Amino acid sequence: MEKNFTLAIALMVLIYIGWFKFIAEPKKEALENQKAQVEETLVKEQKATTQVTTVAQTKEVNLVEKVTGKIEEEALYELDTKTAKITFSSKGASIKTFEFKDILGSVNLTPNFTEGFFASMPEINFKEIDRDENSITFKGNITRNVDVLKIYKFNNNGNLNTLDVLIKNNLAEDISLKEWYIAFGPGLGTVASEQKENAKYQKAVFTVEVPGKKNPALKNLRKEKTDVFAISSEKWLWAGMSNRYFLSALIPQNWESDALGYETVIAGQSKGFFGKKDIKAPVMRIMIPKQIIKAGERKVFNSKFYFGPKDYDKLLALPYRLDKSVEFGFFGQFGKWAKASLNWLYGITGNYGYSIIIIAFLLQLLMLPLTLKSIRSSEAMKKIQPELKEIQRRYKDEPQRLNKEMFALYKKHGANPMGGCLPLLIQLPVFIALFNALRTSWELHGASWALWIHDLSAKDPYYVLPILMGAIMFFQMQLTMPQSAGNDPMQKSMKWMPIIFTFLFLSFPAGLVLYWLTNSALNFGLHLFLKRKKPAQVAAI
Repeated sequence: MEKNFTLAIALMVLIYIGWFKFIAEPKKEALENQKAQVEETLVKEQKATTQVTTVAQTKEVNLVEKVTGKIEEEALYELDTKTAKITFSSKGASIKTFEFKDILGSVNLTPNFTEGFFASMPEINFKEIDRDENSITFKGNITRNVDVLKIYKFNNNGNLNTLDVLIKNNLAEDISLKEWYIAFGPGLGTVASEQKENAKYQKAVFTVEVPGKKNPALKNLRKEKTDVFAISSEKWLWAGMSNRYFLSALIPQNWESDALGYETVIAGQSKGFFGKKDIKAPVMRIMIPKQIIKAGERKVFNSKFYFGPKDYDKLLALPYRLDKSVEFGFFGQFGKWAKASLNWLYGITGNYGYSIIIIAFLLQLLMLPLTLKSIRSSEAMKKIQPELKEIQRRYKDEPQRLNKEMFALYKKHGANPMGGCLPLLIQLPVFIALFNALRTSWELHGASWALWIHDLSAKDPYYVLPILMGAIMFFQMQLTMPQSAGNDPMQKSMKWMPIIFTFLFLSFPAGLVLYWLTNSALNFGLHLFLKRKKPAQVAAI
């Protein structure tokens, strides 16, 4: 879709230029550094807490490298909350399935399970020891006298969830725990309407502080060319897996990691035009450095995490700037304004489709002076066609002289060959911003307009809107395009624009097509109105 969009813009700009022969992100909050107390009901048999002394005073005795005891079969545990139905695996106490309760039906956000999301120490077989309606606690053994607990707590009010990992050394001597990690992936699930294109939207992302700027920057781990457990050169704030509509992110609280791991795995196959092809999905691992755990010490690793939709306004209200995961593209600020305008109008109309139509109308009203100027220029171009033809005939073998004479003719009659396309070119930033806003907008997900349009974020299932848009573009072109002399190849190519745009818009979000359709219809109606008036009347408007 993005490639088609880019191609559309490139074709439009290049053709217009060729035809006329002209060249032309609240301030970052400090990370919380508090230790979440573990409820006594979750760690019943462990009541005493030994105060941590400095690592410099400890003596390394044992390096725990592997698990003792027999290998047990995988067991599954379910937790049904208000927002999701979660299945946990005994292997690493990881999330095996996360069925988010979407308005259009449940969405499994972990469809490609290997180690699972938030897997840590996958060689350990964990068992459930406590739970309530929104939390579950697992216990495993690194060795016979070294325990590890994983406590998941889910918040159903839109706030962040918590994940606490406790490691208790019951030995009479200090131990050195090897490096371990928390895993994400492979990939991240999404809604059915996006499954086909999900592979291109899946990213392993993280945010870093930018010197001199108050807001962090979002980075793609793959683009950073980070290999498995590669050392990160920058301090990251949160890291996780992202796609078009969903985000899974981990925010360390009382610990830090200097390594983010990335790899790509084959998560299945899809049928393509040229046969089957592999579906690749990213895997991220957050490395926890080697730890010295003193005799009798209980060491707690506190984390917050998010697992759910990329609702921009809700993410913006949360700490740690999780809203950075919503990418608005090159004209990002325009995209944010477009989204804010849509939401404001939705509060009035109760329908995102009508909100889009109103935005198109208001933009047309704002650009009316420029549109009228464009129409006057078009009429002037039509008027000078006989003289233009004669100049083209007379100086067809003298390109420099031809351009000079044509420019003089345009100046004399106040005609501007670029005048007809200026409104379109000026709207490009708005179009691009709306494209990104609609493509990434969780609010438009499942939002219906009218009749057969039940999801403005998905393509028109019957292609009515793009075909109608193409037809209006065709008739408008017939109405406004001047008949220049000869068989101008560039003018001929312009006639293919409605067909090209129709095919490109077939896969675009219905909300975006609705905007462009409304815009085209308003333009066409204005041209029809002015067509019935005399040139002097048009010039006087």
